[in-house]
Amino acid sequence: MYKFEPDDTVANGGAWIQIGQTITGDGFKSALSFAKLTEDGSILGAGSFLNGDEQNGQLRIFQWDDTANLWVQIGSTIEGSDKARLGVFPHFSRDGRTIAFSQTGDPHKCHVYQWQEVNSDWIRIENKKVFPDSFICMDLSPDGRKVILCSTDEQRC
Repeated sequence: MYKFEPDDTVANGGAWIQIGQTITGDGFKSALSFAKLTEDGSILGAGSFLNGDEQNGQLRIFQWDDTANLWVQIGSTIEGSDKARLGVFPHFSRDGRTIAFSQTGDPHKCHVYQWQEVNSDWIRIENKKVFPDSFICMDLSPDGRKVILCSTDEQRC
């Protein structure tokens, strides 16, 4: 993560300065491939759709800690299964409490999770009846209450 500092170096024209630690995958074949910041830059979603030998994928969500100057993971890692290749195209609501993302495995699917303060974890808030298979591209409204799904297979939204 980098922050632009307008008065720093480059002849006082500004420079990009890394803030916090570098976030890496958690093992072999887990290179991070998708990332998204909330509108204010305080929460980061990092997806690794080829994570693990089975390419199940995963999504980890981090929050910036001003005191420690670190990105701290919040909640559990959201793990895919059955070669789901989960963690693609993450989108946050404006407040960062809802995240939508896709999986590119077979079948293509979209998922929406919401932060639950009581459990201090991410809870899935959709099911197969609501979001049918074959949809891969998506976008989430700023309030987190609307989602658009698009299918490359069926060429429709």
